Amino acid sequence: MSGLGVPSLERLRDGSAGAFWLADAHGSRWPAQLHCAQPGVAMNARYCCYSAQFAMPDGVRLPQDIYDLLAPDTGEQWSLLLAPVGPRAEDGRALMEAVFHYRIDAG
Repeated sequence: MSGLGVPSLERLRDGSAGAFWLADAHGSRWPAQLHCAQPGVAMNARYCCYSAQFAMPDGVRLPQDIYDLLAPDTGEQWSLLLAPVGPRAEDGRALMEAVFHYRIDAG
């Protein structure tokens, strides 16, 4: 963990074959497969930056919102701002992306 209540890049990449769930504030849930997680460009050496994209099931299109990302392999849960991004996954599924940028010594 990053210490800020968000999954680290390593934790995302170590997820159970990329299997996660997204849940909204109304109790709806969708399976979400980690499509990619990659380092980003932090503003300076005191910051950490990375992003993660999650592929949604066929036909599921969600708006930008705060969703709970659930890791069924460990029971961990994180509240994240996720936004739809393009282009879609190679198989046509919609992608939702979270971008993480925080001070390393925070938390």
